[in-house]
Parts: sequence; C-alpha cells; structure tokens
Amino acid sequence: MDKLARYRQIIRQLIFDYAIHKPANGQIETESVIDSEPDLYEVLYVGWDGVRRVHGSVVIDKKY
Repeated sequence: MDKLARYRQIIRQLIFDYAIHKPANGQIETESVIDSEPDLYEVLYVGWDGVRRVHGSVVIDKKY
C-alpha cells in the first residue's frame, strides 16, 4: 500500500471514530462526510438542543 493510500485510510478511521461520539445535550446527530478523491473529510453536528438549532463542522481536514 502506498503512503498516500495509507494516510487516507488513517484519516478515514479517525473521522469514523470521532463521529461515533454523540453530544450529551439535545437531539444532536453526528455525520461523517468523506470524499477521498479530493481529500475532503468532515464531521458535522446536526439537530436540536431544546428550541435551538445545532449545525456545524466539528472536525475538518481539507487539502487546499
């Protein structure tokens, strides 16, 4: 396995491991967004905390 493929695999596993932990408050879901071709990786929080809408990136790894 070449070095780039190994790095992609490590980052993908880290994203999945981080995304399984849900916030303690509210009805908030975590979502993993992975696009290996342009190397875009992200974990999002989406949901509700009482009457407040929760949405946003928690972890982002982008190649610029």
